[in-house]
Amino acid sequence: MRTGQWKKGMAAALSVTMILSLAGCGAQDSSASQTSGNEEKKAAVETMISKAELIGEYATDYEKAETVYILADAGGSAEQILVSSWLKNVSEAENLLDEAALENLMNVKGDERYCDEDGELIWQAKGSDIYYQGESSQEAPVEVRITYYLDGAETAPEDLAGKSGHLKMRFDYINHASQEVMLGGKPETIYTPFGMVTGVLLPVDQVSGLQVTNGQVISDGSHQVVVGMAFPGLKESLGLTGDGKNAEDLGNLDIPDYVELEADVTDFELAMTITAASPDLLQRLLEEKEGTKQENTERFDLDSMKDGITELTDASSQLVDGSKEVADGSQELANGSQELATGSKDLVNGSQELADGSKKLVSGSQEIKNGANTLAEKTGELAAGAKDLQSGIKTYTAGVSELAGGIASLEEGTKALSVGGDSLSAGIGELQAGADALVAGYEGEAGAVAGSKTLAAGLAQLSQAMSGLPLPEEYAGVVKQVEQLAQGANGLSAGVEQLYQGTVSLQSGIQTLAGGAATLKAGIGQMEEGVKALSAGAGQLTGSSETLKSGAKSLADGGKLLQEGALSLAKGSLTLSGGAASLAEGADALSAGASTLSAGAAKLSEGAAALAAGTITLHDGMVEFDQEGIQKLSDTLGDLDLDLADLRERLEAILDAGKAYTSFAGNVQGVESHVSFLIRTDSIQ
Repeated sequence: MRTGQWKKGMAAALSVTMILSLAGCGAQDSSASQTSGNEEKKAAVETMISKAELIGEYATDYEKAETVYILADAGGSAEQILVSSWLKNVSEAENLLDEAALENLMNVKGDERYCDEDGELIWQAKGSDIYYQGESSQEAPVEVRITYYLDGAETAPEDLAGKSGHLKMRFDYINHASQEVMLGGKPETIYTPFGMVTGVLLPVDQVSGLQVTNGQVISDGSHQVVVGMAFPGLKESLGLTGDGKNAEDLGNLDIPDYVELEADVTDFELAMTITAASPDLLQRLLEEKEGTKQENTERFDLDSMKDGITELTDASSQLVDGSKEVADGSQELANGSQELATGSKDLVNGSQELADGSKKLVSGSQEIKNGANTLAEKTGELAAGAKDLQSGIKTYTAGVSELAGGIASLEEGTKALSVGGDSLSAGIGELQAGADALVAGYEGEAGAVAGSKTLAAGLAQLSQAMSGLPLPEEYAGVVKQVEQLAQGANGLSAGVEQLYQGTVSLQSGIQTLAGGAATLKAGIGQMEEGVKALSAGAGQLTGSSETLKSGAKSLADGGKLLQEGALSLAKGSLTLSGGAASLAEGADALSAGASTLSAGAAKLSEGAAALAAGTITLHDGMVEFDQEGIQKLSDTLGDLDLDLADLRERLEAILDAGKAYTSFAGNVQGVESHVSFLIRTDSIQ
């Protein structure tokens, strides 16, 4: 039996002990009252009736609970034994047949009477439970011997009252209940497995430095309660004493058979000590440990112990190997996550620059669109004016001088417009080249679109892999962060795709703009020629009106071409504006996704580093656990070569002895009975 196992029962045992202590006080008072004089003895006799007065059959289908109160002096020597019995009349029978070797019987709850013939008791129950008490002259099956030491010297209890110093109290338990059984073909002595639970109540203001062996200390602030547990005779029953094989292999098992307490005391006094004893405490502790009430042969399958240790050894080796793989993998994860965190920071910076540039492009494309619309409107007016000029040339011949001056200005403006058209064409060419390069950067296996999709797929795969790992609960946050990172990567991939589509739209708009610019340039060229012709015609206006008309027609045609070019420019600028807006939106999404990715990557890096450190510690611990624990346990078990069959047979015999001890005063065969003992020692005051 392990040390921790029997300690588990102490809390429950304490409450039982305290309850029984109260009952013990009551038992002593009842004893005093029934033995104090002739009047009490007469009352006990009056509860008896003759057998002839009984009516009906005698039933035995009831349950009997028997409590034996042993009133002892301060050293534990018994002075009086009282037995209190409770007959639970579950069938509500008229009469109950009982057996009890007791004197001075008294019904302590009710007025039911009984007859006694040669130790056979018949209670006139009339359907009720019976509670009675009597005195016994038998020797108790267990006893407690208390030895007191003050400052190292054994001291009689009566000499301790009011003394101060270092006190030691030792409780030794003697088990008188034994039987001889055949085990392995030879007779062996088996003791009834009485479990002894002792409680001692000490005031905190008089006791300090309290320590207990084979027990525990509980304090309520004003008192300290010592609760100890022992199983006298259990080592002998298991063959763990002497020079037998079990004693050689398992003699050092911690099965307590005494309780000892030490403390520094001032003005020492002791109200009492209470010891409860039960023959089935061991059975109940084992059933609580196993969590079942199976038969003994099923519960104590000790033969499987070696097989279990072998399986445990193999599993431990596998755990060592597995923890090494986990440690290596977690280190790789930590390194990769660190690289990811660094790269994600660069991505955040680049995406922010792209977002800022795309916003400037949106603003510039809006200005281009507004200017193109204005140009389209003005070239329309110019075309209409050229037609009016053509129809009214005769009317304006009188103002030829003014027209000549205007034509000269127009010629200079046309030249400036031509220069501007060339600049516009050159700028559009550069814009076209930039857009083509930007589209090329998104396309292909190495492009941004494919890269973002690969990143999203990789993070999704990492998230799924980590979700499948048997990680400790403290790493659930890391798994959650990886899931969030995978979601952010999906958003990043969508943003890159949207950015790519906007760039394609931008490229198309630039191409349209290039066509419009070419048309505009051709129109400007024709306009320039028309202006020249107009200038020449104006010079000859006086001499040749037909030449003037021809020049006016050329001017009208050039104005029409200029209007068409302006419309194309307006259309292209509209496409450019839409593409720039899409580019800005995608750049913002890219920037947001990159920020999320960077934050998640940083957390992943921290978590991966912690995971790596933890798995390395886990591996080291598993190696130590395997070498210092499992392997030594396996080697030790292999060296012992235990006789498990003998232990199992002894344990079954011990438990059978506990089940067989059901009564102290006696009971009728077939009646379910249970007995417990309570030993109360005198006070020291």
